[in-house]
Amino acid sequence: MAKDRKDPGGKIMNLLRTYIRQRLLEQASGGGSLIVVDVQPEYESNTPFDIDDMLRTAAEYDRVLFLYNGPEMGMIDEQGLRHYYLEKLDWDQDTFDDLMANASFFDKGYGFFRDVMDSGICFPRQDIIRLVKYMIDNNLGDIRDLEEEDVDNVGISDLLYDDLEDYGFWIPELEEILPRWGGSDIAGGARNECLAEVEILGSALGLSFNQVDQFIYEGDDRYTESVLTEVDLGDKVFAKRAPEGHPHHGEEEDTDIEGMLWSAFSNWIRSNNAEYLGNAEIQGAIRQAADDPRYNDIIRLGAGTGKVYRGLRIADWDVEKLTGLDGNGFWQAMKTTSKNKPFKPMSDLANIDHELQPWGPVKSGLTSWSKDMHAARRFASQQQDSRSTREVGVLLVAEPSDGEFIDMQGLYGYDGLSRVQSEAEVVSIGPVRVTGVYFFQPDRKRYWH
Repeated sequence: MAKDRKDPGGKIMNLLRTYIRQRLLEQASGGGSLIVVDVQPEYESNTPFDIDDMLRTAAEYDRVLFLYNGPEMGMIDEQGLRHYYLEKLDWDQDTFDDLMANASFFDKGYGFFRDVMDSGICFPRQDIIRLVKYMIDNNLGDIRDLEEEDVDNVGISDLLYDDLEDYGFWIPELEEILPRWGGSDIAGGARNECLAEVEILGSALGLSFNQVDQFIYEGDDRYTESVLTEVDLGDKVFAKRAPEGHPHHGEEEDTDIEGMLWSAFSNWIRSNNAEYLGNAEIQGAIRQAADDPRYNDIIRLGAGTGKVYRGLRIADWDVEKLTGLDGNGFWQAMKTTSKNKPFKPMSDLANIDHELQPWGPVKSGLTSWSKDMHAARRFASQQQDSRSTREVGVLLVAEPSDGEFIDMQGLYGYDGLSRVQSEAEVVSIGPVRVTGVYFFQPDRKRYWH
């Protein structure tokens, strides 16, 4: 409902707000720059201040950077956020135009440092800054890239090399943007959550910011484990994304956490992107939804009672890392293949006992497996690089009882995800105990028998 422009009380309130904004600007020491963190519709219930006031104050700065969580998390996009700000300004086009003329928007990403800020880990802030600075200085994008020597060099007593795979902690793309905003005022929130992440990154880059307390919200438990004690996906799961005839089809809007879960599943299935599925809090929501009879036909944990398989093509020098077999063990397995008639491109099963650790920052502690041996075999037998003389196919065999798996089967009925249904994929969280391996003949002739 629009404000009554004839209301004298309204005029007095507007004058008071103008005075407050002017005082805030007089107190600012950021050279006319303001960073606004996560002031968006998904968090509006957390903001005790008047967003209209904040935006009118922001319009008087020389430049403003709006940081937000966007579509990758199932949230608002830049255009939608601009429209939201215009609405909050009560459709005051002149003020909106002034604000937008000096505004930049950046989708900052979600929870890049939170695994060591929240829950039971809770590193001291200075330790987190030290860790981030070390990673930036040494061009390390993800905490899992640290070697034992790096952990020793960082010098944080609670940071253990053997625990690195348990953390979701990486340097965000925001690192490239933030140095242009050193000394800015900062507002939004939540103070000890997403806003703190921006400040920590800034400190690691040698930057400082000035908190505008009047426009900072404290937040609630949205990002911590306590918010996930009751995961609310409504009555149906991803209702608008389900085709007609699907039991969950309907017009029900996704809840916030539901939107995050969709981004996590969709990004993984479509592009093997683990940025969100690898997040510990998202995984906590999946576990709880899988325990709820309203949702566990779609969101499932476990991989059944049979074996699971992982097929891939690798360079022969990586065999030991993936299987635990040294050069002689690999050679003995390859001797069971034959290029002669009858042609036998796949080796006999080599029994092993090896803990496979996920590697690389992209996978965030996840690996892809299949409940269907034939589906996994396709990945192992199809050559990836026709020029390589070192490529070999590997088909790993594991017992699902020795790990934690997310079963993707329930998601294949949704629009755009059915094309990979034949893969029968399950995704492991953390290490997996591998009990056997098959090898496929590489092109390199010295392995032929």
